[in-house]
Amino acid sequence: LFLLNISMFSTGIISIVSMNWFNFMDISLMMASFMPLYLVFSNIEKNTAADHIDSIRGLGRLNKYIGVNLVIIFLSWAGIIYYVKPFLKYFNIKDFLHMGALNLIMFAIVLAALVFFFLNIFRIIFQIFKRPAVESAQKIVFSRFLYVYTTFYSFIIIIAAVLCFLRIINIDIPF
Repeated sequence: LFLLNISMFSTGIISIVSMNWFNFMDISLMMASFMPLYLVFSNIEKNTAADHIDSIRGLGRLNKYIGVNLVIIFLSWAGIIYYVKPFLKYFNIKDFLHMGALNLIMFAIVLAALVFFFLNIFRIIFQIFKRPAVESAQKIVFSRFLYVYTTFYSFIIIIAAVLCFLRIINIDIPF
């Protein structure tokens, strides 16, 4: 994402302030999502002795607290949709048919990647709240530290989402 930010800045699609803001939010998103997800999923893998998506099946029904935190973390990845506006600015809609084969292929590849990215996120969220598989879901036990850790990062994500929303609707943020 950093290279995408720099390339959008170098082509004049976004300003340096927007590039710095995107970079800051990218770092925040990585810190606030990957570490808790890693800890939760490594704990699930350790408890179930399996490394497949059925290991999380029904987790949101059996452990609502962790399930809701995981959904907040996964939905925070939807912030990548904010990159679509500058991306579409590069592909001027009125010249869409005249942009050339290479640009059309690049556009189709990026669009397909975004679609598959969001489909996988919603597939994981659906598995979290699906009817639990009795044999694997009963084995999952989380430590208190993990509850506090995921909650802390969920709050960071919620605060970042509110700040992003305020920035999008042009409300001045004092920092």
